[in-house]
Amino acid sequence: MNTSLQEQPDEMDELDQISRVALLIDDLSNEDLNAKLHSIQRLSQIAELLGPERIVEELIPMLTELIDKIDCSTELMMHLAE
Repeated sequence: MNTSLQEQPDEMDELDQISRVALLIDDLSNEDLNAKLHSIQRLSQIAELLGPERIVEELIPMLTELIDKIDCSTELMMHLAE
Protein backbone atom coordinates (compact mmCIF):
# COMPACT_ATOMS: atom_id res chain seq x y z
CA MET A 1 0.00 0.00 0.00
CA ASN A 2 2.85 2.35 0.82
CA THR A 3 4.43 1.68 -2.59
CA SER A 4 1.33 2.78 -4.50
CA LEU A 5 1.23 6.01 -2.52
CA GLN A 6 4.82 6.73 -3.49
CA GLU A 7 4.12 6.05 -7.16
CA GLN A 8 1.14 8.40 -7.36
CA PRO A 9 3.14 11.66 -7.26
CA ASP A 10 5.42 10.37 -10.04
CA GLU A 11 2.40 9.40 -12.14
CA MET A 12 0.85 12.81 -11.52
CA ASP A 13 4.09 14.53 -12.52
CA GLU A 14 4.21 12.48 -15.71
CA LEU A 15 0.58 13.32 -16.54
CA ASP A 16 1.26 16.98 -15.82
CA GLN A 17 4.26 16.94 -18.17
CA ILE A 18 2.25 15.22 -20.89
CA SER A 19 -0.51 17.81 -20.50
CA ARG A 20 1.97 20.67 -20.69
CA VAL A 21 3.62 19.26 -23.81
CA ALA A 22 0.24 18.68 -25.46
CA LEU A 23 -0.74 22.28 -24.74
CA LEU A 24 2.56 23.64 -26.07
CA ILE A 25 2.27 21.52 -29.21
CA ASP A 26 -1.31 22.70 -29.74
CA ASP A 27 -0.10 26.27 -29.36
CA LEU A 28 2.37 25.76 -32.22
CA SER A 29 -0.66 25.36 -34.49
CA ASN A 30 -2.64 28.16 -32.85
CA GLU A 31 -3.57 31.20 -34.93
CA ASP A 32 -2.61 33.47 -32.04
CA LEU A 33 0.97 34.66 -32.60
CA ASN A 34 1.60 35.04 -28.86
CA ALA A 35 0.63 31.41 -28.26
CA LYS A 36 2.97 30.31 -31.06
CA LEU A 37 5.77 32.46 -29.66
CA HIS A 38 5.26 30.97 -26.19
CA SER A 39 5.63 27.44 -27.59
CA ILE A 40 8.57 28.33 -29.81
CA GLN A 41 10.39 29.68 -26.78
CA ARG A 42 9.86 26.31 -25.07
CA LEU A 43 10.89 24.02 -27.91
CA SER A 44 13.81 22.60 -25.94
CA GLN A 45 11.40 21.64 -23.12
CA ILE A 46 9.01 20.07 -25.63
CA ALA A 47 11.85 18.14 -27.25
CA GLU A 48 13.19 16.91 -23.93
CA LEU A 49 9.81 15.59 -22.86
CA LEU A 50 9.07 13.96 -26.25
CA GLY A 51 12.36 12.11 -26.57
CA PRO A 52 14.43 11.40 -29.69
CA GLU A 53 12.01 9.12 -31.52
CA ARG A 54 8.99 11.41 -31.19
CA ILE A 55 11.12 14.43 -32.09
CA VAL A 56 11.93 12.83 -35.44
CA GLU A 57 8.47 11.41 -36.07
CA GLU A 58 6.30 14.27 -34.78
CA LEU A 59 8.08 17.47 -33.81
CA ILE A 60 10.30 17.99 -36.85
CA PRO A 61 7.44 17.56 -39.35
CA MET A 62 5.32 19.92 -37.25
CA LEU A 63 8.11 22.52 -37.19
CA THR A 64 8.56 22.20 -40.95
CA GLU A 65 4.88 22.92 -41.41
CA LEU A 66 5.09 25.78 -38.92
CA ILE A 67 7.95 27.40 -40.85
CA ASP A 68 5.82 27.36 -44.00
CA LYS A 69 3.00 29.10 -42.12
CA ILE A 70 4.99 31.77 -40.26
CA ASP A 71 7.43 32.83 -42.96
CA CYS A 72 5.76 36.25 -43.01
CA SER A 73 6.41 36.81 -39.29
CA THR A 74 9.99 37.94 -38.81
CA GLU A 75 9.66 37.89 -35.02
CA LEU A 76 8.50 34.27 -34.92
CA MET A 77 11.15 33.18 -37.40
CA MET A 78 13.87 34.85 -35.33
CA HIS A 79 12.70 33.10 -32.15
CA LEU A 80 12.51 29.79 -33.98
CA ALA A 81 16.07 30.26 -35.24
CA GLU A 82 17.32 30.77 -31.69
